[in-house]
Amino acid sequence: MALKESNMADASMSRGQRLLIGVRVSLAVMLAIAAALLATRILESRLVRARWDLSTDALNTLDPLTKNVLGRIEEDITVDVYFTPPEPPFQVVGAEAQDRARRLLRLMGDESGGRLRVEFHDVGERGKPSARAEARRGELGLAAIEAGGLVVLSRERRKEVLRLRGGLADFDAGNPDPRLGPYVPARLVAFRGEETLATAILALATDDTPTVALLVGQAGLDPRRTDDFGAAQLVRELEADGFRVVSIDLEKGQSLPADTRIVVTLSDAQPFSASAAEVITKFVDAGGRWFVSVGAASGAGTAAELVRRYGIEVVPRGIVARPVPSLGGGMMQGTPACADLSIGSDGMAAQNPVTTPLRTAGRRVYVRSARALKRGTPPAGGAVMEVLRSPDGSWLDLEAADRSHDWTRTAGEEEGRFVVAFQAALPALAAVPAERRREGERPETRVFVVGAPEIAANWMVPQNRDFLLLAFNWLAARDHRIALARREAPTRRLDLSDPEALAGIYLLGAWLVPLLCLAAGLVVWWRRRA
Repeated sequence: MALKESNMADASMSRGQRLLIGVRVSLAVMLAIAAALLATRILESRLVRARWDLSTDALNTLDPLTKNVLGRIEEDITVDVYFTPPEPPFQVVGAEAQDRARRLLRLMGDESGGRLRVEFHDVGERGKPSARAEARRGELGLAAIEAGGLVVLSRERRKEVLRLRGGLADFDAGNPDPRLGPYVPARLVAFRGEETLATAILALATDDTPTVALLVGQAGLDPRRTDDFGAAQLVRELEADGFRVVSIDLEKGQSLPADTRIVVTLSDAQPFSASAAEVITKFVDAGGRWFVSVGAASGAGTAAELVRRYGIEVVPRGIVARPVPSLGGGMMQGTPACADLSIGSDGMAAQNPVTTPLRTAGRRVYVRSARALKRGTPPAGGAVMEVLRSPDGSWLDLEAADRSHDWTRTAGEEEGRFVVAFQAALPALAAVPAERRREGERPETRVFVVGAPEIAANWMVPQNRDFLLLAFNWLAARDHRIALARREAPTRRLDLSDPEALAGIYLLGAWLVPLLCLAAGLVVWWRRRA
C-alpha cells in the first residue's frame, strides 16, 4: 500500500515538472520572439539603420550617390506604382524587372526616412483597377496605363512619369518566331531602376522653376483653348514638369517677364510686327532660349524668317509626305494621311540629349503637315544639329495655286529624307542681363525649331509628351541625369536550343544522379553489414 502511494506521488511530481518545463519553454520562446522583433525594429529605425546585404553584386545596397539624393529631399515625394502585365514577348523578363523595382522602391523608401512615400496600386489582373487606383490616376492626369505599367513620382503639382520598358529597364525581344530562325527568348538587357528613380527624385527635389513665355496673337495655338487645336495640354505638362508658364501678347505691348528663360512660338499663321520681332531677337541674342514650331506664314517678320539668323532655314514650299499602308497590304498615295509622319529611332539623331532617351525607350514622334528644314549659316562659334528626319520614301509635296495638295509624288517634287527638327547652340550675341545669368553656366543662346505646326496641339501632346519635355529641358539646361555604375546579377539560364546543353541535361538526369544514388545505397549497405 505504501509502495502504491509512493508511485502515485512520483507520477504527480512528474506531471508538475513537465508543466513547469512547458511554461519555461513557452516563456523562453516568447522572449526570443520579442527580442527578435525589438532588434528588427531598432535596426530599421532612422537612428541605427543597420543592414547586411548578402546578395550577388550587392543588388540590395543603394549607391552612395543615390543616398545623397535621398538625403536632399526636403518635402515629401509621393511614388504611385501602376504595374500591369507586360506585353509579349516580355512577360517573364518584364515581371522580373517589376519585382526588382518593387524591392528597390521599398529600400529607397526606408532609406529616405519616410520622405519617399510609396504606394503600390491594384490595377487588377484583368485590367480592372481599384477605385483608389482610378481616383489617384485622375489626380495625376494619366490618360492610360500602358503595358508593363508606370511609376509616377510627384511633389505638389510637379510629376515625373517613368515607364517600365525603356525607363526602368531595357529589354531585348530576342526571336519569338521560330519561322525567322532559332527561338531566342526575350532577355533583360539592363535594369536602370536606381539610376532612373534617383534622376527623377533629384529633378523633383531641385527648386528650379524656369519661366516660359508663350507668345500669342499670331493666330497660332492658343494656350487657353482645351479643344484639339489649343495648347492648354502643353501648358499643363510644362507646369507639371516644374516650369512656370505665362502667356504674352507682344502685339498688345506686353513685355516679357524679367526672369523669362524660354520664349515659345507655336504655329504662327501671321508675321510679327517689327517691334515684336525686335523684342524676340534681342531676347534670344542675349542668351535667351526659343522654341519654335513653324507655321504656314513666310516672309518678313515671320518665325521662319527670324530663325535664319541662327543657322536654320525653312524650305518655303512643300509639305513632307510619305506613302501609307493600304488595306491590300501595299503602299498608297493620294490621301491626306500621307502628311502624317511617324518617326522612330532610325529618324532620330544619335548621341543627342533630346532623342537618346527616346531611342533607348523605343518611342516615336508624330508630326503632321511638316515643313522641311535645312541647315543654314549660324553665327561664329554656333552649331546647328539635326534632331528628327522623315522616314524612307518621303517626298516634298508641293502646293497647287489654291494651296491644296494632291498627296501624290509627281515629277519635279524632291524625294529623300527631310529634316523636320533642328536645334542650334551658339555663344550669346549680346550682353546677358544679370537676372538671366545662372551660376556656373556659360551664357549661351539655344534655339529649337520643329517644322510641324501642330506638334504641341492638345491632340498631339499625349503622343509627343516625352519629346516636348526633353526639348524644353534642353533649352532650359535642366540636366538632372545621374549616371550610376551598373550592378547586374549574373543570369544563369539553360539554352534548350543548344544540342550540347540538352546532352548535358540528359547525362546528368539519366546517368549521373541515379549512379550517385546507387553508390550511396551501396555505402550504407556495406556499413550496416560491417
